[in-house]
Amino acid sequence: MLEAALLACSYVEGLAREDFEQDKRTQQAVNLNLIILAEEATKVLKDNEAFANSHPQIPWRSMKGERTQMAHGYYEINLDTVWQTVQTALPGLIEIYQRCAKRFAERFVFRPLLATEIFIGDSPKCSHTSLCGNSKTTPKARTRPPIWPAPKRCSNPARV
Repeated sequence: MLEAALLACSYVEGLAREDFEQDKRTQQAVNLNLIILAEEATKVLKDNEAFANSHPQIPWRSMKGERTQMAHGYYEINLDTVWQTVQTALPGLIEIYQRCAKRFAERFVFRPLLATEIFIGDSPKCSHTSLCGNSKTTPKARTRPPIWPAPKRCSNPARV
C-alpha cells in the first residue's frame, strides 16, 4: 500500500492540474496505483479486520468502494476526485503507512533467502537442509524468467 501511494504521488509531483488533465499516460499510472491501493485495503478489511479497526484513521471502506468504481468505470473516472486524492489524501496516508511499516519492521527481523530456498528442485520433497532438514534430493540448477508460479512448498509444514 505504501509503495502504491508513493508511486501515485510521484507521478504528479511538479505537475500542474492542467497538465495532468492532458496526460493520459500519467492519469492511467495514477489510476492503476489507486486501484492497487484500494484492492489492498479491501484485502485488509476481508483478511484482517482487527488491524483495520485498530487504524480507524485510514478510510478502509471508502477506499474499498472507490476500487470498484475505478476498476470497472474506466470512462467514468472523475479526474477531479483523482487529483484531490493524490494531492490531499495520499500524503497523510503515506505518513500512516510509513509508521505502520516502521513498527512492523521493528517487530520482525528479516534475512535474505538463500538461493537454495528460492529455487527448489523438481522433487516433491524439499531439497535443502537449511529449511526442513530433508537431504534426500539435491536442487537442480535452472534459471527462470522473473514471472513464474511460486516454487514447490516444503513438505514439512512445521519448518515453513
